Amino acid sequence: MKPKQHRSTQPEPSPTKDSGTITISPTKRLSKPRSMSSLSSTPNNAKHSTS
Repeated sequence: MKPKQHRSTQPEPSPTKDSGTITISPTKRLSKPRSMSSLSSTPNNAKHSTS
């Protein structure tokens, strides 16, 4: 039974993977708003240039 408990430790990598996904999630989320800002800045800059 003790070896089974050791195996229970294997699921630990599961939370680690979750953490990785969470880390990627915020990164992707930041990338999205950043991309939107970049897109918004581009059109705004273009308008200023035209002005």
